[in-house]
Amino acid sequence: MAYTVTKTAVVLAMTALLGACGGDPADPGAQATDPAAAGELLDNAGETAVDAAGNAVSEAVPVVDAAADAVAGGGDGWILLQDNWEESVASIQAQWGELSSEDLMAVGGDREALVMLLQDRYSLDRDQAEQQLTDFEGTL
Repeated sequence: MAYTVTKTAVVLAMTALLGACGGDPADPGAQATDPAAAGELLDNAGETAVDAAGNAVSEAVPVVDAAADAVAGGGDGWILLQDNWEESVASIQAQWGELSSEDLMAVGGDREALVMLLQDRYSLDRDQAEQQLTDFEGTL
């Protein structure tokens, strides 16, 4: 959405610039009639585009941060599992019975390794394995 807002701001600014300087998007041969007005509109168009881009970045940062946190740690449920990995093996096996104690001890609390193990043992795609693990974490 932020990209669309930025793109729209640039298109509107450029349309205003072309109109003020005598340019006509439908007539590429049209000549500018007021260079000073065109320069001022160009400055305003640049400021508008920069402001829109800055707003888009500001809106995107919290979303990116939240996504990075989710990928890196998986949330509080994962922290509980990871901090007590040896004790967590039994509850993980209760959820996914095809995982052996040896498999889980080899995972050693590495979320990514567990996701890959779930994919392998249960023929899941990555999103399905992630979702199952996230759902399980939510029950803790």
